[in-house]
Amino acid sequence: MNKVIYVAIAVVIAVVAAVVLFTFRPPTAPPITTSTAQTSSATAASSQPAQPTASNTSSQPIIAMPECVELTYPDQTPTYVDNFRYVMQINMWNLKSANGTATLRYCNGTFYYRQELRDIVEKSPSAWVAGWPEIWIGYKPWNQPSTVGSPFPIQISNLLNSTMEVSVNYSVDIAPGNPLDLAFDIWVLKSPQEVASTSGPGPGDQEIMIWLYHQDTIPAGSQIGEVQIPIALNGTSVNATFSVWRYEPAPGGFIQWEYIAFVLADNPKSASIRFNLADFVRAAAKFTQISNYKDLWMVDLEIGSEFGNPYVTNETYSWILQLSINKNNITNKILFLEGSNKYHLFDISRRKT
Repeated sequence: MNKVIYVAIAVVIAVVAAVVLFTFRPPTAPPITTSTAQTSSATAASSQPAQPTASNTSSQPIIAMPECVELTYPDQTPTYVDNFRYVMQINMWNLKSANGTATLRYCNGTFYYRQELRDIVEKSPSAWVAGWPEIWIGYKPWNQPSTVGSPFPIQISNLLNSTMEVSVNYSVDIAPGNPLDLAFDIWVLKSPQEVASTSGPGPGDQEIMIWLYHQDTIPAGSQIGEVQIPIALNGTSVNATFSVWRYEPAPGGFIQWEYIAFVLADNPKSASIRFNLADFVRAAAKFTQISNYKDLWMVDLEIGSEFGNPYVTNETYSWILQLSINKNNITNKILFLEGSNKYHLFDISRRKT
């Protein structure tokens, strides 16, 4: 009888182990296998950059430490991965309703996103894009979860003298006619403590975007110039050309901060890119209208995909990426979130990770 019990227990354990292994199996890149027809073929210009609101995101993340983690829309909970080094979120900040699926997955150092949405209805068509599925490092505004071990926040005056490098490997698969940009999004604020505000950035703050790839969309505002910025593109050092766009806040407008976007002219759908973050900040300093720019603080680095517009009701695409930051011995003080709305400054070397 005891042998029968032991055998039964062993079988149950084997089944559970098999389920766990299947659930957390390393994924492959998620290619798009179907194409979704679009109701509009017009190339639409984005009138506003994508931002979350306090009402549609959770301030308390899921602490998820397995090697592989998967989120599925409509779950928009900010979720820690890789021992709190990153937060990922299916951030559908302007999506009122939709049918279909959207999945964001992290596994063994790689992020995967796949979306097949139809019957999309936006909350605010004037805000233009529908969502911003994303990953971030640092202290995202709107009182969002913060990550461990990042170089943020860092004052612009210190960042300009740094050699902090950002590296990304990515590949986008998208059906024709789907408006999309794959981009970095960076917040520069008057004070690090602003990240605790649920109302978000305001006058005197700045948003910087670096567009790596885009289709059927352009940044908010208007083009105001062009710059050459040194980057490593697919292992080769080049002086890459970026068009520069700026949106200036207007009284009663959707956003009340300065918005500057750098759009990579090469527009690669798949690439390996490495750059010194200070090079983009120096470029932003030439175009900003903020007088005390060097006194501001960069608080985070995000990467994700803005998608949609008020005239497109179906959107199918996917991407795969790997992201890293080489801090190069930056030892500035950082913020740490302890519970809800409690921020403290302390030296990074004292943080137990």
